[in-house]
Amino acid sequence: MGLKIVSAKFGFVLALYATAFSAYAGDGKLLGAGGLISIEGSAGGGISPWAVIAGYNEADQCSALAASARVETDDYQLQTNSVAIGAYNRVELSFTRQNFTIPGGRLGLDIIGAKVRIAGDLIYGPYPQISLGAQLKRSSEGTTLSALGIADQKDVDLYASVSRLFLSGPLDRSWLVNATMRATKAQQTGLLGFSRDRKWVLEGSAAMLLNRNLALGMEYKSKPDQIPGLREDDWKDVFVAWFPNKNLTLAVAYVDLGSIAGRKNQNGYFFTLQGQF
Repeated sequence: MGLKIVSAKFGFVLALYATAFSAYAGDGKLLGAGGLISIEGSAGGGISPWAVIAGYNEADQCSALAASARVETDDYQLQTNSVAIGAYNRVELSFTRQNFTIPGGRLGLDIIGAKVRIAGDLIYGPYPQISLGAQLKRSSEGTTLSALGIADQKDVDLYASVSRLFLSGPLDRSWLVNATMRATKAQQTGLLGFSRDRKWVLEGSAAMLLNRNLALGMEYKSKPDQIPGLREDDWKDVFVAWFPNKNLTLAVAYVDLGSIAGRKNQNGYFFTLQGQF
């Protein structure tokens, strides 16, 4: 697909533009309750979707968001650029382009995402917020994947997420807790293609609001690990997110990605900048 926005400057410009037009942003949700735009485009944490719908819109509002993120490890770099729309606190649509730089080359992945809130509420009522989502993924590097013995370039991830924000939790702080169950064939989110068999994996997140503008959290993302000879470890991160207002979000994380394409101990840092219109 022809979206060639691979520079972090893209996200920075859009974020500043969004700040200038703050009057157009939905103002119903609590600050930070919309989470981040993840590396796959869905609203949530940095590496995992949550049940939340992108943006701060409520039942009568819509929001548009743009985000740029970069992951740096010892041997690899991942650049993602995303756009997302949240409508009426019910439906979310997103598009993401991932560019994965490896020694001697680059892999690309396009992701079209959709999410629907089907029940519950993030804060109020007896039930947590529950959403169902799908991510259509297509790798743009068929020749490289064929050389690795991987035949499939595209597939669909399906997931269900449950999120709850506890306003008065441990340490007298607000806490957001999420669990996601994903059915996937994707290897390294799809950058290394797709296996023959679909596997269920679990993802979890927890974040504590240190104050109304700052959150500290952690995530865990199970991986299917189904390509012989290319071990795929689970992903983990610890992040800090800053929400200066409802139009701008910045986050930084320490990530442990384990073994990727035969290279072990891929630890490093994740940075993201996000703007809302």
